[in-house]
Amino acid sequence: MCDPQISAVLCTRDRAAQLPATLEAWREQRCAHDWELILVDNGSRDATPRLLADFAAAAPMRVRLVRESRPGLAAARNAGLRAARGDLIAYTDDDCYPAPDWLARVADVLGDPATAYCGGRVLLFDPRDLPLTIQERAAPLIIEPDTFVPSGLIHGANMAFRRAVLLKAQGFDERLGAGAPFRSGEDTDLLRRLSWSGLRGRYDPRLLVHHHHGRRHPEQARRLGQCYDAGVAAVMAKWLLHAPTRGRLFRHLYWHARTQNAGALWRQAGWMLRFAWRCRFSGRRAWAHPHAALLD
Repeated sequence: MCDPQISAVLCTRDRAAQLPATLEAWREQRCAHDWELILVDNGSRDATPRLLADFAAAAPMRVRLVRESRPGLAAARNAGLRAARGDLIAYTDDDCYPAPDWLARVADVLGDPATAYCGGRVLLFDPRDLPLTIQERAAPLIIEPDTFVPSGLIHGANMAFRRAVLLKAQGFDERLGAGAPFRSGEDTDLLRRLSWSGLRGRYDPRLLVHHHHGRRHPEQARRLGQCYDAGVAAVMAKWLLHAPTRGRLFRHLYWHARTQNAGALWRQAGWMLRFAWRCRFSGRRAWAHPHAALLD
């Protein structure tokens, strides 16, 4: 059997209540290219492993089960990358429903050899949910090499890459993202690394995913915003500590600050100091910037 052309990676942890609906949506996926579904269990303690195994046994597509006990979405995504056999790697989340033609669109966009990565729209599945973690942009966009990729342009819930590009980039920074010390930003960090290393990307609204996040109360939005503050700040600190990218960050800090309220800026400053403090006392340049080789 030939290796699949596309590997779709879905990472999950303790989502047994919502997982059946997510997995059911994958039965509707229609793609003329060979593809596989990589299901990564990130150390679940509920019924998730059983649900994944039952789905894999009866699924109409090729399914590969992976267990990554180290906590963190970035670690789980890297485990999915290591297990993947496709030339193209597509990522979405365990509370998302990709459109039936999602993988076909991924193959179409990355069929252009000049495009190394891509992403698309993320819309609310349930209109009662707060308009959080979505991307409604209707116009396509070419992300030229050496472009500063803003947070939220391409979401981790809807992104795809050439496998060779991810391997060269050494995958996701496992200090960032849900479940890690700095609780978001692993997607933004990777996208900026790829852009600054001279690769072209594309935002294409035809790539569509619906997000069923279930947040309906202001307190839930506030807590999510604090997670984003941690990741945004850690990514900024990471690149400010790396001399070749410091100037690029400085050009954007002023405009970033203008979009934030005072509380968010104070929180982000605190997280930047925490990241810098860890780098100062790690005693190793590799901790401060483990992906510097891609840019040096």
